[in-house]
Amino acid sequence: MRIIALPLTTRATASSSRVPNAVLPLTHYHFQPPLRKTEKGKQTIVNRVVNKAAEAWAGFGKAPQSNWKRRVFVYGEQLIDRIDFEELSLQGVDPSLGPRIGQLRRGDADIDGSLIQIPIFYPPSADLGHQSTSPLPHMQLILSRRTPHHRKGFYKWLVIAPLTAPFALIPIIPNLPFLYAAWRAWSHYRAWKASEYLQDLIKSNHILPLPSPELDQVYASCDVVFHPQSDKLSKHTSEDNRPDPNKDPTSSQPRLLLNGDAIPQILALFKLPDSAGSSILRAIEQARTRILVES
Repeated sequence: MRIIALPLTTRATASSSRVPNAVLPLTHYHFQPPLRKTEKGKQTIVNRVVNKAAEAWAGFGKAPQSNWKRRVFVYGEQLIDRIDFEELSLQGVDPSLGPRIGQLRRGDADIDGSLIQIPIFYPPSADLGHQSTSPLPHMQLILSRRTPHHRKGFYKWLVIAPLTAPFALIPIIPNLPFLYAAWRAWSHYRAWKASEYLQDLIKSNHILPLPSPELDQVYASCDVVFHPQSDKLSKHTSEDNRPDPNKDPTSSQPRLLLNGDAIPQILALFKLPDSAGSSILRAIEQARTRILVES
C-alpha cells in the first residue's frame, strides 16, 4: 500500500460546507492498495454485491444514447462529481486489503526499526499550509474531521433508504432513489471506516512521509495559476514571470497549484491507472469551485 499526496491549492476551505471556518490547503490523497489475487470463493458478500453493482453501472454507461439507462448513467455521474473528492478518495481504502495494525512489524516488537511503514509521497516544495513540509499533520486533521462527518452521513442515509421503498411501485424502471440512498450509506460507511483506519496508522507511526523530487518537477512544470478574482487562468511561461508571494497582492488569496495538463505525468510517474486520472481531475475541478465560492 502507498499514498500519494497532491496539493491542489495554496489555501482553501477544507471541505465544502463540511468544516465551517476552517482554512486549509486542499490536498488530494490517492490511496493505492496492495495488489492481491483474491479467489472468488473467498470474497465477502459485501464485496460481491459491490462488484455486481459496479458491473451493472458500467453497463448503463454502454447503453445507446437514447436509452433511459444511458441518461440515468450521465445524471448519476454528475451527482458523483458533486460529492466531496475527499469522500471518494477514502472510498478507495479497504482496510481488509491493507495491512492490519497488529501485523505491521517484521518480528521484534521492541525495535522501532522493525516497523513496516507505508510510504506517502509528496512534493516537498509545495505549499502544505504548515511549518512542517510533511503532509501528515494536514492529513491527520482532515481525517479527524471526516470521521464524525461520515459516521453521521452513514446513519442519515441508512434512515432515508427505507423511506424510498414506495418508489418501487413505479413500473418499468428500478427504484433509483433507493439505490442511490443505499449507495450513499455504503459510501459514507466506507469513508468512515477508512478514516479511522488511516488515523490508527498515523498514530502508530506506520505512515512514512517521503519527498518526491520527481513530483516536485511535475509541479514546477505546471505553470497555470488560477486567481479567483479574475475567474480565469493566467499562464506564465518562465520562472521569472511567476507571482512573488511577497509582492503579489493576491498572494493571500487561494490559488491552484495543479491543472489537468499535469495528470498524464503523475499517472506515468507512479504507474497509476486511468481511473486515477479521473479522480485527480475531479478533485482539481472541485478545488477550483471551492476557492471561487470562498472568494
